[in-house]
Amino acid sequence: IGPGSLYTSILPNLLVSGIAEALELAAAAKIYVCNIATQRGETDKYTVEAHVKTLQSHTSRTIVDYVVTNSKIMELGTPYLGLPVISDRTPLEHAVLVRGNLVDRDHPVRHEPKNLARVIMDVYHGKRRFPTSASGGNTG
Repeated sequence: IGPGSLYTSILPNLLVSGIAEALELAAAAKIYVCNIATQRGETDKYTVEAHVKTLQSHTSRTIVDYVVTNSKIMELGTPYLGLPVISDRTPLEHAVLVRGNLVDRDHPVRHEPKNLARVIMDVYHGKRRFPTSASGGNTG
């Protein structure tokens, strides 16, 4: 799920009748890709955990198993583009935090596609730990 605008791209799709429920029941690992930067007027001051809690509060606490987030904080150039989305280290409920260097150096508010794909494939191939309990947890 993602990356994309939390309120205008991600959530509207999940609020279509039956979509969130189908995802929640799917046996596959569900991965949410958190944005690199906040979006002015939409997710100002949101942390990774705030993104996830918003997603869960509008759908289900178990909508995702993994949250992929950037670990490399870069200067984004201008506050107009937003601020880096960082983790406040609050434990996530029902999801594992997976960190990676995901910033595209040429477009620092975007994900570097190859690095993002590598992290997602690590989760898929079990190189990142799968949730072992209903409470999930945080790993890197």
